Amino acid sequence: MPTLETPNSGTGMNLPTTAPGGDASMREKAMDAQTYDVEDSDSEPEPDKRASDGAARAESPMIAHLHQMFSERLDAMQSMVERLQGVAPPIRKSNPDSYADTPFTDEITLIEMPRKFSFPSIKPYDGTTDPYDHVAQANK
Repeated sequence: MPTLETPNSGTGMNLPTTAPGGDASMREKAMDAQTYDVEDSDSEPEPDKRASDGAARAESPMIAHLHQMFSERLDAMQSMVERLQGVAPPIRKSNPDSYADTPFTDEITLIEMPRKFSFPSIKPYDGTTDPYDHVAQANK
């Protein structure tokens, strides 16, 4: 069975002369159908990039171009959102587990917990029993 090469592979065409169950015109239509239309794009696709480990794997120019285009659009949208009046800026967390990066005020976050404090060992309420019984067990 011959290998099927695409127009982007750059190694030539090893297509059969007729498509299975069809004719050569069907094959030509299939080749013409593969087009890329990117609107509002003034930049050119970047050339293939080699992997940093020296491997021969190259990134497709179309993927690089789309990645760059969407990154630019995302940055533009984020800057538009930040300029809106009355919209709080998004909370950016440098470390999601950091207590200092919480949305609470300093009045709350700067309070030190007592040394002997321990969180109560209560199971989360599952909604199947009486909530008053659940709270009563926590207060014991």
